[in-house]
Amino acid sequence: MSEVIIEPVSEYDILLNEDNEVLIAIRARLGGVNKPRILYDGADKILLYRNEEQTIYLADVPSVIRQVLQKVSKLLMVEVHDEAIIREYMVPLKQVAQLPTAEV
Repeated sequence: MSEVIIEPVSEYDILLNEDNEVLIAIRARLGGVNKPRILYDGADKILLYRNEEQTIYLADVPSVIRQVLQKVSKLLMVEVHDEAIIREYMVPLKQVAQLPTAEV
């Protein structure tokens, strides 16, 4: 069994359209996406399970986005390399009381 990689990320873009749909753009990662999901507890971090071996903490979520995240059930993730979109995928978002703790 491979080791799970937990990666804290503070450089990303979040876009919000007039219909309160959320898009998050991150740097493209190696490896595929398998059953991605997001956990969110209303605070300033988002936890993205990208695949069984890769977990990404997105830090410093702006307060205006936090309010919207509490109302959505999915969002669009986009992975970018050199300004080109490498992959995009819809991710279900689950509201939780508290994110799992990890050394990040």
